[in-house]
Amino acid sequence: MQGVLSSKVDKLVTLDRKTGFTFREEDFKILGNSILQKEEIGSSPLAESKIIPKIAKNSQNRKDELASELKKFRLPNKSANCTKYELLVVVTGIKSEDSLAQANIWRSLSSLVESVNWETVSNKKKEGQKQNFLMAIALILLLVAIAIIIIWILTN
Repeated sequence: MQGVLSSKVDKLVTLDRKTGFTFREEDFKILGNSILQKEEIGSSPLAESKIIPKIAKNSQNRKDELASELKKFRLPNKSANCTKYELLVVVTGIKSEDSLAQANIWRSLSSLVESVNWETVSNKKKEGQKQNFLMAIALILLLVAIAIIIIWILTN
């Protein structure tokens, strides 16, 4: 499945400048059914500890680990308390770590992620939120300083 599936999916997804990404839905269904019939994907349910969303740098090792996990286990589903996921798996070279962490994706790989090891996304979200909070405070302090300078200049 490793490598073969991505080449098959690549043929079914196209980029249109007007509409963005498009895919041939019927061909996806056929591909999905053929994979299910060949039992190339896992049939065991995920353990609770594996339902936690994770993120890592896009590398062959991480892709191999993800493929191995998908061979052993079914993807999370609604019965596994995973209705919060908008997407289950994203492998990209163009999405930032923060945008992937905010998107509630079960497994994310991106060339723009710094950590070569899998990290729990909830930790990443907290780091991103803390950084955003600090940036907001810095911006407010800068605006206050500019206002004080303007008032001082106008009164002198």
